[in-house]
Amino acid sequence: MRPVERIGATFVGNGRAVTLDATLRESTALRAHVTEHEVEDGAPVVDHVRIAPITLTLDVIATTTPLSSALGAASATRDRDTREAVEAMFRARVPIEVRALGGVFTDMVIESIDSSTDARTGEAWAPTITLKQIRRASREYTDVPPAPLAPETDRGTQTTTEETDTAGVVKAGAEGLGEPSMAVNVARALGSNEAPTPSQSAVFLASAKELF
Repeated sequence: MRPVERIGATFVGNGRAVTLDATLRESTALRAHVTEHEVEDGAPVVDHVRIAPITLTLDVIATTTPLSSALGAASATRDRDTREAVEAMFRARVPIEVRALGGVFTDMVIESIDSSTDARTGEAWAPTITLKQIRRASREYTDVPPAPLAPETDRGTQTTTEETDTAGVVKAGAEGLGEPSMAVNVARALGSNEAPTPSQSAVFLASAKELF
């Protein structure tokens, strides 16, 4: 059987596509956050488990000489150009598409790029790239009817009654006892502009004596 020629992962985003020479290791992590509290009997357990975003970890390598003819011709700056393109995607902070051995992963964001150089890699760029998937949610709107107005309370017809302070009138008139203008004081106390008659004055005097 003829061996299948494989190439590394491909990152598509930020206006371009970047293909690595080879993927040395690929790891996909599926995790869930489970509540630490007790769950009541009969309650749906699914309400207490939250699925975490997919995490993809890739050990890749980019060299000056492509390991596959599908990647084009050799270039003295190919490894550096590949590194700059991937790091530009990281700084852009935009979701990208990753075509890896395990399938196609969409809405992935580069979370970290760990680069190191040793005797095994030489001048090649061999980073460990960790990506995490962004989960999207849709927004929906609905019309909320206005709250009903409270009915007005019928307080009925309210009337006001003006009461005459008889004691005050009598006292005000009594202040004028013994004065020549007693009749005028009595009239003012009774709320009249006309002087009282002699009989009204006599009644007023009798009442004043009983009160004071």
